[in-house]
Amino acid sequence: MTVDVKSFNNTTLDAIEDLASIDYFPAIDKANIIAVLIENKPSMHTGFFSESTEIGNEPSSVYLQKQSTFENILTNLNLSYKKQIKRLERNVDGKPSYIEWVVYCIAKTLSTAVDLLNARENNDEKREGMLLGFPATAVDAYVNDTMLSMDEAPTSTESISDEAMKFLNHRLSKHNWEDEINYLPTFAENIKNISPKIYTQCLDES
Repeated sequence: MTVDVKSFNNTTLDAIEDLASIDYFPAIDKANIIAVLIENKPSMHTGFFSESTEIGNEPSSVYLQKQSTFENILTNLNLSYKKQIKRLERNVDGKPSYIEWVVYCIAKTLSTAVDLLNARENNDEKREGMLLGFPATAVDAYVNDTMLSMDEAPTSTESISDEAMKFLNHRLSKHNWEDEINYLPTFAENIKNISPKIYTQCLDES
C-alpha cells in the first residue's frame, strides 16, 4: 500500500528533507529509514566512520556534528535508536591512531532497536535478517548459503522495472526469488512519493 505524504506533519516532512540532504551514508539506507518510518520494515541499521585521529585526541568536531545532526533527524521522525561506537586502532605515518565506527540500529520502538543490535552482536544472521524486514525465504537462503548467484540476479522482470529493482538490498534465494522481489514496486513508489530526492539518490548510487 502506498503512503499518503499528506499524513505527515511538518516536523516529519522537514526531517525527511534533512535526511535527504546528508551524505555520509548510502542513499539506500535513507530509503530504509523511511521504510521503518512507514512501518514497511521493523528496523534497519546504518553507520559511518570518523576521520583518523591520533590516540590521545578527541574525535573531530565534524564527526561529532554528523552524529548530532543525524540523531536530531531521527528524533524528529519519532524513531528510536540504539547507538554503538567501536574504535579501530592503527598506525598512520608511525603514529598510533584510531578510527571510530558509529552504528545506529533504528526502529519505531527502542526494544526493537536493541533487539537488532543484539542480533548483530551475537552474529544471529537469521534474526537480523528478519528484523531488517527481508523475506523469510531470502533470509533462510543467506543463512544456509543457497542464494542465487550475483550473476544470476535479475536486473528487471516483466512486473518489476529496472528502477524498482535498484531498491533491492538483500540477496535472493535460488528457488523463491520471484516472490521475494514482489514488494519492490510498492517500496520504490513510496520512496518516490515521500522523498523524490532520496529516490533519485538511490538510482544514482546503484
